[in-house]
Amino acid sequence: MQQNDALTCPHCLVGLMKSGKATFTGVLYGMFLSVPDMDAFICDICGAREFSTDALVGLEALTGTMSAAVEPSRQISRLTPAEQDLINRLRSSRLKP
Repeated sequence: MQQNDALTCPHCLVGLMKSGKATFTGVLYGMFLSVPDMDAFICDICGAREFSTDALVGLEALTGTMSAAVEPSRQISRLTPAEQDLINRLRSSRLKP
C-alpha cells in the first residue's frame, strides 16, 4: 500500500487525514467563537483537526483579521498584602505527609 506524505497526520504521524466537518473554536477579540460544520481534515487515529484554507478564508472574511485571534495581553492583578498574608497562612497550616 502506497501512502502519500501529504495525507499523513502531522500530529501523530501515523493516521491519515480524511476530509470531513468539525467545529472551529477560538478566542477573537476576547470573545469565544464557535463555528460548527467547517470543512476540515480529521485524523482517523488521533482525531486531530486541521481546517481547510478555504474555510479559514471564509471565516476571516466574516470576522476580520484572524491574526487578532491571539488574546490581548492582560495586566497581572497584584494581591494586596492582606491577601498575600492569608495565602501564606493557609499554605503553612497544611498538614505535611
